[in-house]
Amino acid sequence: MKHISLSLSFLAITLIFAGCWPTAQPLPQEEMLPHSGEQLTQTLTGGTCDTPNLAELQKPIPPCEPLDIKPFPEADIKNIEDVARNCKYQKGHFFYAPFWVGGGMSLPISLWKNLITRGWVVPYDPEKGKVLCTDGDYDYEELRRPKEKALESFVKKHDLQHNPYFTSLLVNLDNNTEDEIVIQQMVKCEEIELCRDLVPKVRGDNDRHFFFHTEASMTWEVWDTIVVVDNKKVYRLGTSRESESYNEITERSAWVVHDLVGDKMIVKRLTNWKLIEPYRSNTSLIDTEENYNAAVDGKHLIIGTFDLETCEIQL
Repeated sequence: MKHISLSLSFLAITLIFAGCWPTAQPLPQEEMLPHSGEQLTQTLTGGTCDTPNLAELQKPIPPCEPLDIKPFPEADIKNIEDVARNCKYQKGHFFYAPFWVGGGMSLPISLWKNLITRGWVVPYDPEKGKVLCTDGDYDYEELRRPKEKALESFVKKHDLQHNPYFTSLLVNLDNNTEDEIVIQQMVKCEEIELCRDLVPKVRGDNDRHFFFHTEASMTWEVWDTIVVVDNKKVYRLGTSRESESYNEITERSAWVVHDLVGDKMIVKRLTNWKLIEPYRSNTSLIDTEENYNAAVDGKHLIIGTFDLETCEIQL
């Protein structure tokens, strides 16, 4: 009886860690003792989930086989502003928005010699999938989501799994930046058509070129989000810079890749942010209770202007 009890405890714990909560089926007291372990197992797991394959759960996770990579040559890494040409500017306006809108994490897929996996296992992920391999510190799961599978097809199409420089590609640059309304709240741009131009493309190709984003260390010390073109040209997107006069606005944003057109890559960013009067002379007029309540009601108080900069990079 003690043996059966211990076996049941192990099974219950296994079920919980497998993400499966058994449905208890109460038994009359007189029926509990005669049951075999197998019968009790069926009682515990009946109804809401399948009994896990214990042999599969106990099977050791195979090691991931890392790619043989090397740092990308520093001299070949370009800052976009150093190579951008034929820049044009569109004037826009930004509004007061006292609410912080964040995008979340940039999600990668990982490249191995023998596999393509999710970047890492997220603890308590309700969509937890099959673990394919481990590097000793982290377990790596199979790709399941449509965007992950689409990126896997992109990797295979351009033979990126055996590249010498990068071990991951980003599925998205930010959990929310594919939504122009979220972009509008993040950058506070009044003109929705300009906000739409700031929705980044995480990857793309035409009949001549392709590009993707990754987070990679060029020196094994500093990690940056970069855009890679044709697996041989690397560009830094740059970083945003806050205004010294009013730190709730950004004087200049990082670049986003907008499109590929022939032998050119189109990039965009916001720049030249300026407060308008009377807020330029007195920034205390911005953060008032009246303006805050108006923002809560969805009203846009225009407090400044910016330029949307659009440039070309010759590939």
